[in-house]
Amino acid sequence: MRVKLTVMLMALLLLVSPASAAVFVTDPSHAIITAPAAAHTDGRLIISSHTPEKSVMKYLRGQSPVVVGDVGVNGTRIPARTSTLARYWSRSDVVVLGTGSDISAAYIAIKNDAPLLLAGKTLPSATRTEIKRLKPRSIIICASPSAIPSSSLRGIGIPWRRVWYGSDSATLSAVQPASPQRVSAPGTLLPVAMTIWKTRAYYSTSTGVRVNGTSLWSSGYPTTSVIMNRYASRDLETIYISSDRLSGVDGRSLMESIRAEIGGSARVIVDEKSPAPGEADRAIKNAPKGSLAVYIAAACPGTMYGVVSGVKRGYLRSYASGLDGIVYVNYGSLKLSATGYLPRAWDDNFSSPYFAGINEPSRFLRDAGILLIEPRSFSSDEQIHLTAMKLIEYAYSADGEHLGDMDTSRYVARHEIDPTTLSTDAQRIVRGEATVMPRQEWVYLASQYIAGLPVRKNTTRISDAPSSSNTYTGTLSRAGYRDVARRVYEFTRSNGRLPSYVQVGADRIGRDEYTAMFAQIIQNHTDRSRMVFPSSVKVGKGLIDTVVEFVKDLIT
Repeated sequence: MRVKLTVMLMALLLLVSPASAAVFVTDPSHAIITAPAAAHTDGRLIISSHTPEKSVMKYLRGQSPVVVGDVGVNGTRIPARTSTLARYWSRSDVVVLGTGSDISAAYIAIKNDAPLLLAGKTLPSATRTEIKRLKPRSIIICASPSAIPSSSLRGIGIPWRRVWYGSDSATLSAVQPASPQRVSAPGTLLPVAMTIWKTRAYYSTSTGVRVNGTSLWSSGYPTTSVIMNRYASRDLETIYISSDRLSGVDGRSLMESIRAEIGGSARVIVDEKSPAPGEADRAIKNAPKGSLAVYIAAACPGTMYGVVSGVKRGYLRSYASGLDGIVYVNYGSLKLSATGYLPRAWDDNFSSPYFAGINEPSRFLRDAGILLIEPRSFSSDEQIHLTAMKLIEYAYSADGEHLGDMDTSRYVARHEIDPTTLSTDAQRIVRGEATVMPRQEWVYLASQYIAGLPVRKNTTRISDAPSSSNTYTGTLSRAGYRDVARRVYEFTRSNGRLPSYVQVGADRIGRDEYTAMFAQIIQNHTDRSRMVFPSSVKVGKGLIDTVVEFVKDLIT
């Protein structure tokens, strides 16, 4: 048993013997006691939760960290004890005693290149053992007399002095010399800063991290600790942002505001050609290797499908293969995470004619590895800040998830027919000529297409219906006429016949009028480049009125 313990002790000594530039990973509660050892070895200190954040794992990739305490990271594991961390010194002229909760003790230890050992009202036996091994010439107590009384050092026989100015913050302020470099940070992150800059900066506590006025931040301490280390080594993540033209929003101003909010946490490149169409392609093609490509646009399922298919196996694959991640910022009013089906955009003149839309668009993007941010789900005051926060988080955690394989067929809705074929009969209706397809069947298919639904053939016979007199005169918006089309389709599907009219407010749009309206809307949809829906349509006036007379002539 004694031999086994000796072997284990020797192994521990080998594992924790002084090393150069190691990465120390620990949880927030042990950052203070870990910082002196990390600084002594010219290493770095990273904060992590028990289950490490993606940003921490990405930063540690390819490295062999020293894991202090109970953190789920692979590496050289050592207990979170000062007596173990002191093993990074073979001997030291100075030993600092502290409670383990005072930042000033960590600073004094780093300033003296000395180990920090835990003490209290009595001196732990492990601390006594380390003091004897290290053979210091002096001891510094950095704690109040009530926390570490002088009586606890009885029998040590080494000169000691107390450095304490009434509180941790007052002590930290008093022991630091003036410095042109100023670093402020929350107490949890000050040990990280001290490990980086040692005595080359003046430290103070604050709610956020600032280095000479430059803000370094994220949604949590672990990612911020990564950012601090990468900022010091001038190796920040890069975020490339492009934008489409946005309704009611200045895209250029939006991108610049996001860049300003990100501050020093990442290098941000704003696309020179934005805002302009083609935002997704520009972001993916122009973003530097190893960066995060971000494009801002309203929700367009055709673009979503084009990006995903292009990245997975098409024209964007070679560009995307070098990126850490791709982010879509949905700046439209429609919330994708609450949308079950997203129909083809009214102005989509580039997708296949058979493309109808995307089912579960949020899940479609997630399964494709495309990261999603929806700022409009935040309050207006928080949109810029929270968008920037998520981009920072994605920049430091994204690790090529967009490159995985995916079967898109379960998400992509397709028409059973080529809807451009409906335009031929639409033109006949407008000209007052007989249709090739039975009129009621044409209305059934056209109503699905105009409503934005996947066009499905009917398996049973659809009968016509007598037209009711039209009482509606006016202009229908795109949303209005699409709603009329949807109701025509739903009624026909449920009843096996066309509705005689569709109620719009207090008025009715008769069968002949909605038939003429449908024909007018899609008569020019002869190929995908012309599959664009008008912003509005007039009913009971002008050309629609003339077409209605033709329709009536065809029926009677």
